[in-house]
Amino acid sequence: MPKNLSEVPAFMRQVWLATFATVDARLRPHAVPVFFTFDEGRVYIQSDRRSVKVRNLKRNDAVAVVVSRGDEVVILRGRGRIVEDEGQFIRRT
Repeated sequence: MPKNLSEVPAFMRQVWLATFATVDARLRPHAVPVFFTFDEGRVYIQSDRRSVKVRNLKRNDAVAVVVSRGDEVVILRGRGRIVEDEGQFIRRT
């Protein structure tokens, strides 16, 4: 993990691959590798709107993101949401 919280944004901007976890309809975790961008303290993930992770997110907004590089790791847990505005989606990803 970065040495302190203030180093997390720089770390997140240097890495592009993460593991994204959602919860399926049977409350089982679903974890997949994803490319992401980090902007203004938020993680943005591109995905097909018909993907399992998007379907899961529509049912249950609990998510986790694990970003790692070598022996450095950042784990984020929170609530996800789908960016509906196409222009915003393009700007963020």
